[in-house]
Amino acid sequence: MHNHLKVAKRARNRVRKLVSEQCQLRTDVATLSTSLQCQKIAQELEKTQSINTLSQLKKSRKKWQDRARAAKESRRYMLAKKPRSKRTSQTKINGAYSQKIRSLSRKLVMAGVSAVQVPKIIQMCAQAFGIDPGPLPGPRSVGRFVFEGGVAAKIQACSILSEAQGTFPTVSL
Repeated sequence: MHNHLKVAKRARNRVRKLVSEQCQLRTDVATLSTSLQCQKIAQELEKTQSINTLSQLKKSRKKWQDRARAAKESRRYMLAKKPRSKRTSQTKINGAYSQKIRSLSRKLVMAGVSAVQVPKIIQMCAQAFGIDPGPLPGPRSVGRFVFEGGVAAKIQACSILSEAQGTFPTVSL
């Protein structure tokens, strides 16, 4: 009988141990299921964020494609468009440079532009305003224009002085 008591005691201890292990397993399973649920929620959140980011990227890509298409169409339109006759400025009249070009050249030189740069500057300004300037004077012609302006200024000064009343010293050209 004594032996039966020992076996019963061992069985009871074994059952208690199995019950405690079962409780531990239940808590472990609950913890794991909670962890899995959190992971699923995190994955769903990442998935929705990825979808949102992807849709934003697609929209942005579409905008840039539309802009590129518009630029391409604009270039095609500008190239296909027949050039209208540009406004022209008459720089030469009967083989001589006009008074406007002469005056402009003198003013540019007085502003500090070298005679070599005057035709280039006139060309750049004309192109900026969409005007075809026609033939432009070279540096030597610009020098002559400046010299002519000096002579004209002296003649004008002499004319004014000759018409003035009073006595003035003689002016030489």
